[in-house]
Amino acid sequence: MRWLVGKTSNAFGAHVAVCMGEGRAGHLSRAVGLPVEWAIGDFASHANYCVLIGDKRPRSRV
Repeated sequence: MRWLVGKTSNAFGAHVAVCMGEGRAGHLSRAVGLPVEWAIGDFASHANYCVLIGDKRPRSRV
C-alpha cells in the first residue's frame, strides 16, 4: 500500500510513503537527506507529512 502525505490536503507537492509492513513505511526525505523508515504514527509528528491525503493499494495481477 502507498500513502500520499503532506502538510496540507493539497496533493501538489505531497510525498509518497510505501508500506513496509508491521506498521512501518518508507519514503525519500529531503529534510533528513536519505531514505527513511518510520512508524506510521511518526508521520503525524512532522509538519511536512502530518496530513494523510489518500492511499492506494496496487491491484494484484491474476
